[in-house]
Amino acid sequence: MEKKRNSGMFQPGKSGNPSGKGKLKPLTDRIRMTLAQSPERAQQIAEALISEAEKGNLQATSMILDRLEGKPTQSLEITDARQVTEISEIDKRIDELSNRLRLAPIIDASAEDIEADDETTRH
Repeated sequence: MEKKRNSGMFQPGKSGNPSGKGKLKPLTDRIRMTLAQSPERAQQIAEALISEAEKGNLQATSMILDRLEGKPTQSLEITDARQVTEISEIDKRIDELSNRLRLAPIIDASAEDIEADDETTRH
């Protein structure tokens, strides 16, 4: 298995699924097989869905539009004052914060040592 970076993502160009196996979808696979064997049934389902949409069924209308046009994209609003536009910037920021957290005890200890040295030189 490929080693992950701190951000939880796989290295660029490296697959997290090297064997290429897709997720199992037994129900979907069964329906596809049934409809492939009986195109008339697929036609009946399509006609029923269109009929429901014509009657004003918004769920049927949404299903049709999602299949024909694709689902609409959703926007994401970030309220932080800093804007991050690339994943590399996020990775860089995570690394900076991780380093600060790792170094914090060392910096605190060094500051205490300096204060202690100052006190001994004053006396």
